Amino acid sequence: PTGGRMYFDQAFEFEHAGTANYDGGVLEYSTNGTTWTDAGALIDGGQAYNGAIAAGFGNPLAGRNGFIRSSYGYTGTRLNLASL
Repeated sequence: PTGGRMYFDQAFEFEHAGTANYDGGVLEYSTNGTTWTDAGALIDGGQAYNGAIAAGFGNPLAGRNGFIRSSYGYTGTRLNLASL
């Protein structure tokens, strides 16, 4: 919808050591229930993706940008859904 937004609170703590971000999370959406698209480009406020998930550790999200490391408590993320 015109001016549509989504807002959610989250807390995360993903495994990492030094500069290696072994784990992380991404947000995806589907408009047809079959094809999924990364929603990172829709984030327009609050906690955005904060780094890349490391390759070479067996994570299927390896190499993608996402939420990594720690949020240090609850934080909000807002997405602009108008383009959908």
